[in-house]
Amino acid sequence: MTGAGDHESPKRILVLDDEPLILLDLECAVADAGCVPLTALEPGEALEILDAERVSAAILDVSLGHGKTCEPVARALAARGVPYVLHTGDVERLDTAVRDLGGVLVPKPTPASVVVTRALQCARDGSRQDVNQSH
Repeated sequence: MTGAGDHESPKRILVLDDEPLILLDLECAVADAGCVPLTALEPGEALEILDAERVSAAILDVSLGHGKTCEPVARALAARGVPYVLHTGDVERLDTAVRDLGGVLVPKPTPASVVVTRALQCARDGSRQDVNQSH
């Protein structure tokens, strides 16, 4: 049983990370929280998921390798009013464009269950706290 929200459909959490093991860990934590994980290894995949699925919240790795960032996905989420957390090991190197995206910052390493809890709090509160205010 998941409590008072049992009559509601499970939350659908988009998870974007280019590291397969981290993605798998987060996917399992999302499922363990009673939610539906929607996973992507690169921004294009995540954008396709956003076009096809209703998403409650998202967990975004900031630096995705090969010069890619989560920026297009974060902007698409913001346009839809979907809250997200930025899960990154590059806290000190976040560029201005990413800082301007807002979102709740969760530094790596943080246990997957904690990252998922933060994403669910954002979904519940509908919040996207500015990165500059979250640490």
